[in-house]
Amino acid sequence: CMDKKDMFMTGVKATISAVPVVGGSFASIISDVYSDRKEAKLTEFIENFKVEMEDKYGSDKLDAAIVKSFVENEEFLDIFENLLIDILHQRTKEKRSYLRHLLINSITKQSATYDKTESFQRILNQVTVQHLLILSAFYDCREIHMQQLDKDLDEIMKCIKEKVDGLPEETIKELIRDLESLNLVNYFTHNQANRLSGAPMYGDHPYITEKGREFYRYIVLEPQSVDADHCERI
Repeated sequence: CMDKKDMFMTGVKATISAVPVVGGSFASIISDVYSDRKEAKLTEFIENFKVEMEDKYGSDKLDAAIVKSFVENEEFLDIFENLLIDILHQRTKEKRSYLRHLLINSITKQSATYDKTESFQRILNQVTVQHLLILSAFYDCREIHMQQLDKDLDEIMKCIKEKVDGLPEETIKELIRDLESLNLVNYFTHNQANRLSGAPMYGDHPYITEKGREFYRYIVLEPQSVDADHCERI
C-alpha cells in the first residue's frame, strides 16, 4: 500500500512527464522538498507550470521550446531547487506566480543565464506585489521618454493609481523610491520633486530602466506573438 508521499509523487510524475527534458529532474527535487504542509503549493506549482508551458508553446512543441544547454547540468538543478523552495515559502499566490514565470522564462529564453535568474529571484524576494504592480505601470508606459514632462508624469501616475487602486499617493511614492534604489526605475521621484521647484528635470529616456524592462519580462508570461522589443505608447 502506498503512503501519502508515494501517492503524491505518482501524480507528480504523471503530470510533469508531459514536459520533456526537465520532467525527471523536477520530480526528483520535488520529492526531496515534499511535506504534507506544502502539498497544496506543490500541486499548484506542478499543475500551473504544465498548463502555462502548454498554453504558451503548445503541447507538441515543448521539447523545442526548452533551452537544453540551460537545463542539462547540475547548476540548473540548484537554480530549480532554490526557486521551488522560494515558491513553497511564499504566502501570496501572486508572488508564487511571478517565481513560476521566472522559471518558465529562464528555461525557454536564449538570453537566460544562471546569474540572471538568481539576480531576478533575489529582486522578487526584496519587493512586494504592490511594487510589481507599479513596475508593470512603468512597463506599460515604457514608450514615454520624458519628453513632455508634466503631461508624462501625470499619465504615468494615473496608470499607477489604476494598478494599485486606493493606495495613498505618499505610499506610492515610497514604493517608487524602492524601485529606483533597485535600478528598475529611475528619475521619476526626482522629476516629480523638481517639477514643483522649477529645478532641471531629466528627459531623454524611459523611466523604467533596461534592467527593469528585462526583469519584468522574465516574471510575466508574454504571448509568443509579442515582440518583446516592440512597444506601443499607451
